[in-house]
Amino acid sequence: MNFYNLITWVLILGVFYVFMIVPEKKRQKKMREMMESLNIGDKILTRGGIYGTISSMDGDRIVIESGPDATRIEMAKSAVLTVISNDAGKNEEENKVEEKDE
Repeated sequence: MNFYNLITWVLILGVFYVFMIVPEKKRQKKMREMMESLNIGDKILTRGGIYGTISSMDGDRIVIESGPDATRIEMAKSAVLTVISNDAGKNEEENKVEEKDE
């Protein structure tokens, strides 16, 4: 009887690992890659709901400009929720379109 209890607990822990731990690790990896790919000029949305454009970066800190007066706000990179657009990527796409037209 103890053997079956052990098997049951191992299966429960295995299912828990697959459904809870693995997706969280994937989410953390995706977030780490996003933070590493941040560049000056990227338009971002912060966890606090502030939209802005990255104006400078220093280690784990960034400075964004937000609003019509270009208010500068310093914050941690980890405060970035998502990248709205990437100006560098946009310029590359525009160049590809121009090359196709020629």
